[in-house]
This record gives sequence, structure tokens and C-alpha cells, in this order.
Amino acid sequence: MAKNKPIHEQVAAYKEKTKLVRHDLSNGRWYENTKGVRKISATSFNSVISMGPNYDNWLIKNGENAIKIRDRKAKIGTIIHAYIDMMVSGENVDLSKGLIDDDGQKINFRGVKDDSE
Repeated sequence: MAKNKPIHEQVAAYKEKTKLVRHDLSNGRWYENTKGVRKISATSFNSVISMGPNYDNWLIKNGENAIKIRDRKAKIGTIIHAYIDMMVSGENVDLSKGLIDDDGQKINFRGVKDDSE
């Protein structure tokens, strides 16, 4: 791909060339190429391996709140991916003031840490 093309054109060309089909299965998310080869997603793969002692310590520290924190971070990740898709499509996105999610909570994208980290 020519690097002088806009990023959304590069991504579109990549998607056209790659053509992956997503499968959400009971054993995780998988992607299948046009030759029928399936590969597990990175997120599904990471869920079956040890995340290490730092993650274990985080779980112990956060206890019952760990699920709420995880779900909040997953929601933020989903929003970030949506914005990336919008930017790749050539849309202008202004994150300088953060945003309010569907639960009415403010998400700040300026690198400010919240209390759950």
C-alpha cells in the first residue's frame, strides 16, 4: 500500500484484500479468511492464558469491583474502536472535551486516570 494515501483508503484496501469473517462462538471470537482458515482473536486468546501476577494482584485489590471496572473499561474500548472506525472513514472526531457515555458518565481522553486504575 502506498503510504501517501489517506489512512482510510489504506484500511479499505487492506479490508478488501483480506476479507475476514468474524465468528462469535462459545469458545471465543474467531476470524476466518477466504481459504477457510480460522484464527482466534487476541482478546479470546488472552482470556485463556495467565495474565500474570500484576493482574492477579489487581483482581485481589479490586475484589468485587473488578467486574464493574472491567465492564467500564470494555465499554470505553468499544467507544474508542468506534471512533477509530469513524476516523478511518474520514470523519472528523473531536475528543478534546471527552464524552458522556450511555450511562451518563464522562469519559476523558486526555490521559487523566480514574480511580479504578
